[in-house]
Amino acid sequence: MDVSAYQLVFTGEAVKHVLKNHGDPLVEAARKPAQAAVTAEDFALISEIAKQFDDVLPNNVQGKAAPLPSVMLRWALPIHLHQPAVQASVVLEVRTNKKRPRVAVKTLYKRLLKGDPRGE
Repeated sequence: MDVSAYQLVFTGEAVKHVLKNHGDPLVEAARKPAQAAVTAEDFALISEIAKQFDDVLPNNVQGKAAPLPSVMLRWALPIHLHQPAVQASVVLEVRTNKKRPRVAVKTLYKRLLKGDPRGE
């Protein structure tokens, strides 16, 4: 899916969701595989991820199809942008509209990549 033709929508509700579910360093470090906590600075990366992603995958919610079509974009962040090495994933809900096709941010999280001692 080419998301470049879509307008990117990012709501306050999405910010609250991301910080509540992926913003606590202790909770994220305990996940398997380990994740890095999302910080306020990471929100600025969403537009870059939408432009430079490595993978685009259909998104599933607990093994079931999501209620609205959604995709997950993944990007291994260049090391100069983020220490430790992480892969950022953003889930976008596709909102089809003939006049203004949009993708809305649903969530953002960062998985530690292998090679970082906390990601193995």
